[in-house]
Parts: sequence; C-alpha cells; structure tokens
Amino acid sequence: WKVPLKNPKSLSQVRLETPYPTLDGLVLLTSNEVVGIQNGKDNKVLRFKTGDDWNTATTVQNVASEMRFPTTGVKADGRVYVLEGKLDELFADPAKAVSGEYLIKGFPQ
Repeated sequence: WKVPLKNPKSLSQVRLETPYPTLDGLVLLTSNEVVGIQNGKDNKVLRFKTGDDWNTATTVQNVASEMRFPTTGVKADGRVYVLEGKLDELFADPAKAVSGEYLIKGFPQ
C-alpha cells in the first residue's frame, strides 16, 4: 500500500505483477526501491522497483530464504539484513516459545 504522509486517507494499493499475500517487513532502499520480506508458505526476500511513484512496482529480485519465518529487515552499511524472529514458534505454542536465539542474515543485492 502507498500511504501519502500529508493525506493518509488517500491511500492506494501498489499494483504488482504477482501478488505477495504474506509480505511482512519492508525496507526502503531509495525513493524508487524497496525490499520486502515474505513469510508463511513461501519464505522469500524480494526487491521491488517503481518508475511511477509507487502506483505500480516490478519484482526485480526474488530470493528464497532458508529461514523458517523471516519477519523484517534493516539497511546497514549498504546491505540489507533480514531477521528470523522465531514467530513460528510463538504461533505454534505460545507457552513453549521461549527461544532467546534469533538469526540475522545478509541479503545479497
């Protein structure tokens, strides 16, 4: 979704050539490029570009992730790092979700 900060009520859906229903975290790289982290059935890290102010976007990179449940990312030192927060354990059984270990991996650009 595109949400104009000066007029949030005028939000609009960014049209993609392929829907990504479980797209989770987003990392803004430039004003025309964003990385999205998808989890669920297909765990992927995707890079999207736009040429029309985010009315539409094209998937320019689609990398399968070996992470079980990648959730979000951060840009640091010119790279994107993706977090696996073990949310799959929390969703499966909250009483047993006590892991203190998390995985952070660099995303190839």
